[in-house]
Formats: sequence, structure tokens, C-alpha cells
Amino acid sequence: MADTTPAPAPAPTETAARAPRRGFRLGLRFKFTLTLTLFILVIMGAASFIIQRQQRAALDREVRERGLALARALSANSVEPISLGTEATLQIMLLVKDVIQNSDDPEAIRKSQRVQESLPRMVWRYVQSLGEETETVKMRNEGVLFARVVDPTGKTIAAADAALPPEKWFEEIDKPYQPPAETQVLSPGEDERIRESPVNNGTYVIAVPIHQRAATATAEPGGPAGTNSSVEAGRPSGAFLGSVYLGMSLGIVRRALALALAKLILIAFGVLGAGILIALWITGRLVAPIRLLRDGALAVGGGQLETQVHIKRRDELGELAATFNDMTRGLAERELIRGAFGAYVSGDVLNDILANPEAMKTIGGVKRRITMIFTDVRGFTAMAGQLEAESVVSVINEYLDIQAKLVRKYNGHLDKYVGDAVRAVFGVPNEREDDAERAVRCAWEIKLEVARLVAERGRRGEPNPKIGIGIDTGDVVAGNIGAASAKLEYTVIGDHVGTSETCMGVARDPDAVGGQ
Repeated sequence: MADTTPAPAPAPTETAARAPRRGFRLGLRFKFTLTLTLFILVIMGAASFIIQRQQRAALDREVRERGLALARALSANSVEPISLGTEATLQIMLLVKDVIQNSDDPEAIRKSQRVQESLPRMVWRYVQSLGEETETVKMRNEGVLFARVVDPTGKTIAAADAALPPEKWFEEIDKPYQPPAETQVLSPGEDERIRESPVNNGTYVIAVPIHQRAATATAEPGGPAGTNSSVEAGRPSGAFLGSVYLGMSLGIVRRALALALAKLILIAFGVLGAGILIALWITGRLVAPIRLLRDGALAVGGGQLETQVHIKRRDELGELAATFNDMTRGLAERELIRGAFGAYVSGDVLNDILANPEAMKTIGGVKRRITMIFTDVRGFTAMAGQLEAESVVSVINEYLDIQAKLVRKYNGHLDKYVGDAVRAVFGVPNEREDDAERAVRCAWEIKLEVARLVAERGRRGEPNPKIGIGIDTGDVVAGNIGAASAKLEYTVIGDHVGTSETCMGVARDPDAVGGQ
């Protein structure tokens, strides 16, 4: 079991609180569940289509074969009564009556004739009735809607119709037989035929001819061999006596398909419900750690680098959480190093080094063409002997603060403080084309700002020492200088470092406001 207990959540920052509201989004849980649902629906739909086609073909074949068997039996049983003439009409009527569907339950007959419903409506009706207990009703010759026996001229000899009351059957006798739509009467000499009619939402009309049975050949005493001993009413052997028409309802097929589809729908809903529950369970196990990682990332983005995500899983999400925690620890350590290193290296140089890690490869020592500024407060040592310690620190810090801000403004490297002196370098760790120009502009603005400070302190009656500024450009060596086991200092060394200090010493003009 995965342990997804989050670490104590820090107060959400503005960035973390705002990030989740960026536009409309669909969660992984919804997407995964929707995808699985669609997949199940497609599979069940394809299965239903295949099963429906196969079952329909099988049922169609069964209905046709059963109807053809009944029509053949009726044809065979009608030969003898037809041979007797009109006196056998009642006997043939009994035959056709026994062929059509019949049941002791009138409601069952009514339901069997309800074939005008659409397939979706039948499916829905069966879905509603699947949970109910239904009694099995016995029905004879289910699906046989009508039967007709006609003579060779096309007149009806006997008729029976499951949709009409028996007294209506006799009204068709001696009338020309009217075949259902898209079917036709059987011509003499034509063989069995099955046609589909749209009547009653689909009906197979099966036509079977009625032929006189061939008489058995026997030899009379003294007569020629092969002479028939019996000739039936003068009819030739195998004569066409009429036709049998049987109507088989496709409602049987439709009802069977509707019942099968209703069961498939219930199965599909069961599978779909189980699939959704499984999807929610799986996505719950996946989304919970992902949300923890998201919240952790938002917290880190808001500056809370100490954030840790506790996800104990032996899979990719567990590895991702461990990697995330390593990353946040690395970021926190980097920020700590940045803060510590920034106390010894100017912010601009530090940013350049962090932005360009390749520069660290050459930090051990590299030649650079730099421009250096060296400034010194004049007469500060003598003045310091006359002031209190707090006043000395206040005065020197005020001068140093002005110079440090201006060096930073012109992207220079504040190399070091030497007592009341400041050494700034332009051109490390990376050289720029305008290093010398920026150094001169910086020195000039230092001169103006110190002049303003001197005037202001003079108005207040406070000590107002002046400064001297020296500038030089040349090649030096830049890098970490010192003992690796004790202390290192990022600085520059070379002749031009001393030259800038010499220039600063020469810049002595006690009458110039702010020095030279």
C-alpha cells in the first residue's frame, strides 16, 4: 500500500494559490475513466453487433426451415381432400386451422401478433421485464400468421388467419387469393418459393405446390405389364392440384433479438459499472501522488525550497517523488551557497557564475583585460583617532555604501574593502566591450555623490572627509586566491592593480570638492 501522506503543508504563496486556476482543464481521473468507459462501450457495441448478426441469421434460417416443413406437411395432407372435391372443404379448413399459431391463452396470442413495435422499443420493454417473473405459455406453431390452400385457378379453398376470428375465415373461400405485398402466386410447374413481405413488419411467405401422388403401378391379370390398376377420378398421375401459402412472422426473430439485446445491455451496464469503479480506484492511486507532486512543485515555485513530498511506492511515481525531493534539497543547498558566496562575491558576478556554470571551470585562474577603480577616503585615519568608535563606523559605512551601490549599478565586481578603501573591477568573470566606459562612468558618479555627501555633512557640522579615485585598464589574472584548506578569495592580481592604487594616491587635490 502506497503511503501518500504529505509533509506539513506550508502556507500557500500567491503563486501556488493562483497556478491551479489557469484555464479549464480535465483531470486525469476524468480522462482515464472516460477513456475506459468509451472503450467498454465500443467493445460491447461491437460484440452486440456481431452477436445480433449471427443470431439473426440463425433465427432466420430456423424460421424459414420450420415454415417450409409446415407448408410441405400441409401440402401433403391436402392432396387427398382436394381429390375429393368441394365436399372436403371443411376437412382442409381443419388442416389449415391446425397449422397457424394457437394457444389456450388469448393474451399470448395477442402478444405474439404485436409485431409493429420498433426494435429499440421492444428492447426497452424486455429490459423492463427481465427482472419480473413470467409464466411460460405454451403455444403451438408460434409465428405462423396465416395459411391458405388455393386451387390451380387461384381460388381459395381453405383459409386460416391468426389475426382474424374464425368466422371471418370462410369469407375468403372461393375468392381469388390476394398474395401479400411484394409476393406473388405460384405458377403451375413452379417449385417451392420463399419471399419476404413487409406486411406485419416483416413476414416470410412460403409457397409450396400441391401435386397428385403418383399411383402405384400393378399388372392386371392378362393385361400388359405396367398398366395402372387405379386411376383417381380421371386425374393424371402427379397433376398440379393447387398451392399452399404459409405466412411466417419475423416477429419471432425480432423478439428473440430484442431479448438478446436486452440481456446484452444489462451485461454492458454491469461491465461498465465495474469498469468505472476499477478506473476510479486505479486513478485514485495514480492521481493522489501526482497531486502531491503538483502541490510540492507549486510550493517550490513560490520559493519554499524546503518542501518535501512523502510518497512510498515501488514504481515510477515513487522514483519521481525521490527525484523531486533530491531536487528540492539541491535547490535549497544552492540557495544556501548563493547566500554564503554572495557575502564574498558581488551579486552581479555571482549571478553570472550561476547563470553560466562553465565559467566555474576557469575560476581557478584566467587572464582578463579589466578596468579597475581604487578609491580611498582622505585623512580618515587621523579623523578616526578623534571620533568615538560608533561614529567612525557610521562615517565609513556611509561612504562605502554609496560606492558599493554605484559599482553594482554599473555591473562591476566589488573586489574588496581595504580599510576605508574600495577596490572595484570591471571585466570579471566575463569581459565586456564597454568595461572601461562603465568603470569611468561609475567613478564619475562616485565623485558627484561623494561631493553631495561632503556638502551635506558640512552643513550639519559633521566630519566630511574627501576621497581620491584611481582608474587603470590592463591585463590581470582573475581567480580564487588563497589556501584551499583554509580560505579562498576571488580577486585579481597583476601590475595594473598596483597602477590603479598608485593613480589613486596621486589624486590629491585638497581644494577640489570631493577629491579627484
